[in-house]
Order: sequence, then C-alpha cells, then structure tokens
Amino acid sequence: MSSSEVHLTGPSQAVDTTESKSVCPSDRQSQNLFLLDRTELCLAKWLSSQNQNLFPLECNRTFIPNTLSSLTLSDSPHTLLAAGGQDTEIHLSLHSPSRTRALWQFSRKLSGSINNSVLLSRAFDSSNEPRLVVSNNDWTVRLYDVPLRARGAQDLRCCGALRLKEPVNHSSISPDGRTLLSVGDSPRIYLHSLSGSARLSFNRVTTLQIPSAISIHPNSLVASFSTAWSADGLKFAVACQEGVVTIWDVRSTKPLKVLHTGRERGGGDNGWMSDDPWDWARRTSRAPGWGARSVKFGCGGVGARAGHEVMTYTEHTNLLHVLDA
Repeated sequence: MSSSEVHLTGPSQAVDTTESKSVCPSDRQSQNLFLLDRTELCLAKWLSSQNQNLFPLECNRTFIPNTLSSLTLSDSPHTLLAAGGQDTEIHLSLHSPSRTRALWQFSRKLSGSINNSVLLSRAFDSSNEPRLVVSNNDWTVRLYDVPLRARGAQDLRCCGALRLKEPVNHSSISPDGRTLLSVGDSPRIYLHSLSGSARLSFNRVTTLQIPSAISIHPNSLVASFSTAWSADGLKFAVACQEGVVTIWDVRSTKPLKVLHTGRERGGGDNGWMSDDPWDWARRTSRAPGWGARSVKFGCGGVGARAGHEVMTYTEHTNLLHVLDA
C-alpha cells in the first residue's frame, strides 16, 4: 500500500464532520454527498455533479445527530438516510435526487443508551427491505428491518441483537451481507457470521486484537472508532484511538498492514493535550491529535472493479491519509 497525506483546513471540530460523512454514488456519472452540520443544527446537505451547491435537506427531527449513514436503493434512484442521536434517537428518511423535501420520514427512540454509530445495509436474504445496524453504548449491536415499502409504517422491527463485552463504537457489514464486524472500548475486534431471515442468528467467526501502538500511556484506553470493508469483501480495516490503523485479509488472522500515525502531531509540548483518558473525562485536557478517527474504502473505481480502490483514514487533528489499497 502506498499513501499520501492531505491537511484539512478549518477549526478542530472539522474532524467531526469528516467522521459523520457518507458518500453514496447513485450511478457512474453522479455522487450524492450527505454531511452533518452541527453548527447550523442542519441534519444533512446534498451534493450532486449536476448541482455543485450544498443546501439543507428538509427533514423533520427533534435532536442533534451525532452519526449518519445512507444507502442508495438498488431498484430506484432514491437514497435512504439514517441519523442517530445521543439519547437513542433515530431518524429515517427517503430522498430523491431532484427534491429537497423527504419523500418519506419518521423519527423515534430505540432501546439502549447512546447511539455511537448507525449503518444502513442491504439484507443478504431475499428481502427487499434495508436493515439498520445500531452500535450502542449499552454493549449491544442491534439490527432492525426498515419498513421502507410498507406504506404508512412508522416503526422498526428488531430482527437481531448481539451483546459484546464492552460499549460498541462502530460496526460494518461485509458487501455480501453475511459478516458483521464490530469494535468498541477495548482492543478486541469481533467478527460474526449472520444467518436467518425474520430473526437473525450471530455465530462467532473469530476475535482479533488491535496491534500494540508505538507508545501507550499506563492508563490508556485502547478503543477503536471505525471499521470498513473493501468493495470485494476480501479486506477490512479498523481505526484505533491510539493511532493505529490495521488492515486484514479475510483469509488470515494476521494483519496485512499496520499503519501508525505520527505521535508528534497534535500534542508534544502543548500542555492542554494529554494521552490519559481520565484527563479527558475530567475535562482538564483534550485528547491527543494522533488518534485515528475514521477509515473508509472506496467503491473500487470505475465499474467497481475488485482490487482497484483507495482507502482513506482521518486523524483527530484535521489530517486525511489516502492510500492505494
């Protein structure tokens, strides 16, 4: 893997926007880009190749979202959008490329605690309904059927729940819809196979470990924030708070590549930053800048060819890495 670095400009909060961004190509000629904008309390914005202007979507919601996912439907040009909040809130809406007002939407509260991340995914069985995957602070990953084609439906049916050993920060599903990848507030990386239809079963495949960072504070919490699958489903990646990004081949339990961020960035002689998580909890300091916050694979280039893609990951302090994956 070869890589390059891009420095992002703007305030330090820009990394939050990068983490909560979802790119949904609807076809080869255009892309739909959804962004969270917490400063304007706007749910999302829309960008297409035909109209390069960003403008707010008209969505009814009663909370400030902290996580976002989108899915272009296979049988229409419409895009499904999901946003989660700090207090189990969830918003779902369906959008057309030609309209700013949602075609269909509803909001509700789910069971659990903080929604750390939400993911929209296609079901691996014959069902045409998308699925919502919620990684929660109550140590669970819950999957819900989204009643997209049921007219007037305003509820979600939980079709499966998996309980892990720590708060779950992020989950993703392989392109074939059959493997769940989850990470949380520990070095553990969980892989489970999915089976069933109306009610899902989770079968443990393996549990991996984040490789050791270059230097870890005695009180450090080795938590992971982000996961991603390659377009062909042969690779997956995990981004860790300790500045480690690890890529695995699904055919091996040994990492294919381990990347370390530069620990001299975003810290050093700045006394306001600390690598002790207890200082962050007490708000006596900020987190150091070397944490890897988000990792994504590309769609595989033109025609989504297997093995032809890039991988990107972001650091805590406005730094974006782009790699030939």
